[in-house]
Amino acid sequence: MDKIRASKLAGKLNGKSVGGWKIIKFIDNGASAAVFKAEKDGIEVALKIIDPELEEKYGAENQEGRIELEKKLIGKKHPNLVRIYDGGRCAVTKYLYITMEFLPGKNLNDYVGKIPKDKIRSIIAQVAEAAKFLEDLELYHRDIKPANIHITDDFNKVVLMDLGILRHISGSGHGTGDQFIGSTKYSPPEFIYGEEEKNTEGWRAK
Repeated sequence: MDKIRASKLAGKLNGKSVGGWKIIKFIDNGASAAVFKAEKDGIEVALKIIDPELEEKYGAENQEGRIELEKKLIGKKHPNLVRIYDGGRCAVTKYLYITMEFLPGKNLNDYVGKIPKDKIRSIIAQVAEAAKFLEDLELYHRDIKPANIHITDDFNKVVLMDLGILRHISGSGHGTGDQFIGSTKYSPPEFIYGEEEKNTEGWRAK
């Protein structure tokens, strides 16, 4: 979703509710969604609204399937994985949305070249623990990169975020079929060309 359309959406939703979550403010936009800070029953979340154009391009069923896959993590907790709270089709606005733990602060991309050497091992281990947690649930992330890793200012804790292109380890998924989806800069060649092994070790490349 480009910034212009995200800005227009933000203006339309300011102070309103999506899925029962009241919009507090616009945070940012990504390639597939606009992200807002929202609140319900004293819980603050990051609320992601899926770009309606993706539904037109890939079909509403595919995009709804992606949300349902993320919702499998509702109630599942890991200290290094963003928590998922809610999601679906808003009955009022008709927007497709997902809500997750609100994590203020910076991501690992903001600290590239500034991370103390004695913290690197722990950061890698924590991200690996989050990925292993997903694998144990037969899910894989597909877009692990610095921008999707929240980090505290003291570099002691990281949280893997953005589960928008999550996929089941069986290969079933939604949105783009078997074509490449992710960030080429952080993906191995076999993943980009669709040549990864169709097993657990192959999925780990994603």
